[in-house]
Amino acid sequence: MFEKNAEVRSFEELVQRLEPVEFEQFDTDIRANVRAELSRIKRNIVAILSFLTYYKEQNHAESSETNAAMSTVRRQCIDLNMVISRLQLLYFFRIEKLAALQPSQAIIGSYERLGEALRFIYEMSAPQFFEELNAAL
Repeated sequence: MFEKNAEVRSFEELVQRLEPVEFEQFDTDIRANVRAELSRIKRNIVAILSFLTYYKEQNHAESSETNAAMSTVRRQCIDLNMVISRLQLLYFFRIEKLAALQPSQAIIGSYERLGEALRFIYEMSAPQFFEELNAAL
């Protein structure tokens, strides 16, 4: 597998690094499953941010559309990461009632919007990996 903190340097590496998220686990009463899916989303966010940082450094003359999409993805990653971190703290301190108030649909919706923005970047810059990205997300 990959090193925990290894940089993601290509479209192909990012597709390989992304872990599929099982959204149906958010509807279970098994909090360990919910926590596992939250951790999986966070690992995907780290991989996406690593890729965006490396890609932007290597491709300075990218189109303004792609730059805007990359900024959107970066912002969405940071926002979603913050929400998940807060939720993980609630689970860590066993504040289950407050954690249950966090709407799982909001997290799922944010992750799906992140996927759509990432698909746009792939469609513009690496269409040969677009289908693989769809399968990974």
